[in-house]
Formats: sequence, structure tokens, C-alpha cells
Amino acid sequence: MLDPEEAQPPQRRSSPSRLRLPLLLLSLLMASLAIAALFLQPWQRPQEPSEAPPLSQQPPASLGLAAPEPAEQATEAERREATEKSPLPPGAAPAAQPTPGQGTGEILGQEPSPGCPELGLALTQFFTSLDSKPYIQAMALQDSCQQHFITLADKLLTNPPVVSRETDDLFTLLTNMAHFFRIIGKDNILLIKSILHRERDLIEDIGLELYAWLLKERCRDPQFPLQASLEQLYEYAGFFLNTMGGRSYLFRRDSRSRLLVSYYAILIVDRANQAGLNRHGINLVEPLPLLVNEIEATNQLIYKEQYLDRLYLLLESYQ
Repeated sequence: MLDPEEAQPPQRRSSPSRLRLPLLLLSLLMASLAIAALFLQPWQRPQEPSEAPPLSQQPPASLGLAAPEPAEQATEAERREATEKSPLPPGAAPAAQPTPGQGTGEILGQEPSPGCPELGLALTQFFTSLDSKPYIQAMALQDSCQQHFITLADKLLTNPPVVSRETDDLFTLLTNMAHFFRIIGKDNILLIKSILHRERDLIEDIGLELYAWLLKERCRDPQFPLQASLEQLYEYAGFFLNTMGGRSYLFRRDSRSRLLVSYYAILIVDRANQAGLNRHGINLVEPLPLLVNEIEATNQLIYKEQYLDRLYLLLESYQ
């Protein structure tokens, strides 16, 4: 029988060449790390663009607010000097400078409103400026533009249209529809239409001044001798608001002219109500909201917001 130790299989010896290969790889890795550590020291690396410069290259930090630029210093000095010289108390706003197209009068709620001399001068200057316009000169008027229009106004005021019971007969209705043609004629209607179109940027201001001249101030001045009573103006206001002839005339005009005439007609009827002169019984409950809706929807009026403010107040009083 065999000895037990002799029965065990012989053990395999590890080859020396297999052990030397891992040791060689480990030595190469350690050598590579050492070379990298030697040549890539932190003080030899290039700075990244996002890194902040060294403290020696940074400007010294200010202990307070940054000093203003020379121009800003001059601006601050000028402000202090202006503040010392200004008579206004601290926090008070300077007076607003007048700008072109800025209207006046009670309608816009501006105070103080101009007096009769200022109104008369403004109206006279407007009509005088028309005399030099080529389209007015082409009309070959016999008088100055101002005198010509005052004459037309007197004709209209002394020949009012029919306001009540317009539709009782066909003749009255047709007469009302041709009212301006009958009283002032075709050429003057074309003249007025030309002025409304060519001077459209000034018409709102002229309307404000005419309203203030005739009703608000009751002016009497020889430099602009146009006079009209509230009763006379009320007849035309009722004509535009309450008759087929007046409304058909307005709807043949441009939207700006139609809205302005309707607006002043409502103001005049409201004044007649306050004075107890609404003899035709014109009711503003219906035309007021219609006009408000039209003005809200338009972009043709310079003083749109001011007109609406006045109309909103009237709406409250006529509810």
C-alpha cells in the first residue's frame, strides 16, 4: 500500500516570470505619477480666464461709495446750485411750461381760465392767420376772414331751424335738411368744410375758445365782435341733437367734426336746463351715453380724456 502523503497529487509551483509582470507595471505607474507631480506644480500651471487676478494686481478696495465721474460731479454741483437759487420749497414741482395744442377753458377743467382779452386775441389771431392761407385767398372773400364768419354766424343765429314737430309735414322736414344751404349757401359750406379739414389740428382749441367766449365768459370786446345768447345757441343744439335734419347733417361730416358738434350741443342743452330755458324739453338721457361710447372708441380727438371726464359727470347727474 502507498503512503498517504505519497497519495496526494504534486503541487504546481508558480512561475517566476508571472510574478515579475505585475511588479513591472506597478513600477511604471509610480514612475509616471512622480514625473507628473514634478512637472505640473501648482505655481507653474497657467491661470484660467475665469480666475481672479492675484491680490497684488487688484485695485484697492474703497472704504466708501465709489467716487463719481467728473461729469457726474459737475451735475451734482449744478443741482445743488440750482436748489440753492430756486425759490421753490423742497419737494415742490416747477411750473409746467405751455405746450402747443394745449387747450383752455372750462371744458377741460383747467384753472385759471383765460379772460375775455386773451380769448379775443386768440380768436382774432386764428382768423387773421387764415387770411394769408392760399386756399382762403382762392375764395376771393369780400371781407376779412373774421368779418366774413361773423356775418355768417349772424345770419344763422337770426334764422334758426325748426326743432319741435319737425316731422309734422314734409316741407318742414326738407327745409330743415337743407337749412345751412338755404341760409349761407353752397360756397360758404365748402369754405367751412375746407377750414375744418385743413386746420383740423387747431379746431379743438378754437372750439374751446369759442365756447368760453360765447357762454362761459359772456365776452364783449370790439376786437372780436361775435355775440350769441344762450337761447340762440340752444336752438342749434336742439337741432343737432333732436331733429332728423340736424342728425343727417352731422352724419355727412367727418367723425371729428360730428363728435365735437355733438359734445358742445350737449353742454349747451345742459346749460339751458340749469337756466330753465329748455323750452323744447330736450332729454339728454339718450344722447349722452351714445356720445360717450363714440368718443371712447375714437382716436381722432386730442382732448378725448377731458371730454369724457366732463361727460361722465353729466351722466351721473342725468341718471
